[in-house]
Amino acid sequence: MRQILIGTGNPGKVQDMVELLEKRGMTAVSGEGYAIDPDENGQTPAENAVIKAQAYCAASGLPTLSFDSGLYFLDLPMDDPRQPGLHVRRVENRRLSDEEMLAHYRAVAHEMGGSTLCQWVTGFAAALPDGRVLSGDDREGQPASWQFYLVDEPKGPPCAGKPLHTISVEADSGVYFSLRKQDGSSVQRRRAVRERAANALEDLIFGAVCLENLQLQWPPETAPRIALANGIAAEKAAAFSDDMSRLERLRVIVDAVLERLNPSREAYQHLYGVSTLAVMLARCRGADPELAAMAGMLHDYYGYISGDIKDHAHRCPPLARTVLQAVGVTPGEQHRICRAIYEHSDKAGLHPLLSEILIDADVLQHGLYDPAAAVSRKEQARFAALSAELGMR
Repeated sequence: MRQILIGTGNPGKVQDMVELLEKRGMTAVSGEGYAIDPDENGQTPAENAVIKAQAYCAASGLPTLSFDSGLYFLDLPMDDPRQPGLHVRRVENRRLSDEEMLAHYRAVAHEMGGSTLCQWVTGFAAALPDGRVLSGDDREGQPASWQFYLVDEPKGPPCAGKPLHTISVEADSGVYFSLRKQDGSSVQRRRAVRERAANALEDLIFGAVCLENLQLQWPPETAPRIALANGIAAEKAAAFSDDMSRLERLRVIVDAVLERLNPSREAYQHLYGVSTLAVMLARCRGADPELAAMAGMLHDYYGYISGDIKDHAHRCPPLARTVLQAVGVTPGEQHRICRAIYEHSDKAGLHPLLSEILIDADVLQHGLYDPAAAVSRKEQARFAALSAELGMR
């Protein structure tokens, strides 16, 4: 597996990335062994993340991911001197202890009427040894549940290293962070930004793929069938029960759309066949089998319902995204699945792990469906490699 350095000595932050990178065929490596202390003089969390990522990357020679966070009061202008921003623990050029930090922010909240609405912003950066860098943050699309109030009256036991937990209150539930049974919203926020960072790293390594506005490429004659498919998806999604898995929900939609628009044996056999083979390959290669199954179910979705097979891989992602949103797939997961769908016709290139799994599953289904038929020329090299990998003769 490709090694990816996590630009921090904090083992918790490294552990956060282990699973996300393993699903992409990469291994997280701690930056603890590198004597790195860059001058973090950026103006935003993303700028500081870039500074750290470039420093660790230069020292290690490895592709690197780094993060930085800032606290922002939503009731104040961004340029207000009372904004903590990147310097949550530092006031007047002095680092505060836990006790001093708690006292300081209690006073700030009291000054603002007893409470103020806040949000954490986490920036990320991916850096490669060749100098390329991608960065961003988690402000876009933050749900209201990630916001919280900083108040002047503490409750609950102190939390070492997290003194603000006793004066932080969830905006939607009114529960103090220090009294929560589980750290739900914080875990969701942290996982979401790390998912975006891993996506950015894949885009750097394999080249970014633009999946926006691809619906503009749909031929006009396909519009009625696409509209009908989206309507069926919405109708089915409205009737989902809570105990249905995401994959089962997706299959219900695909089945209903095919039944109405293309009830051919080939469509069902190919989509379910590729989906099942993708799960097998994902389990063999350490990838996410659920995402692989979803990619397989949707990779030719556009072609089967529109009747338009020309450039179907590139035209499918916007339609697939509609289904993925309906079944509750996260934006980061949507990006990975849609990228795999977009790339699945490129049998000769090298792609991210999920894309490679979908391409190989497609080749396997083509090659195994009729054992008496010859494998197509453009798929022969991949089929031979898969035969060796899987021990087929």
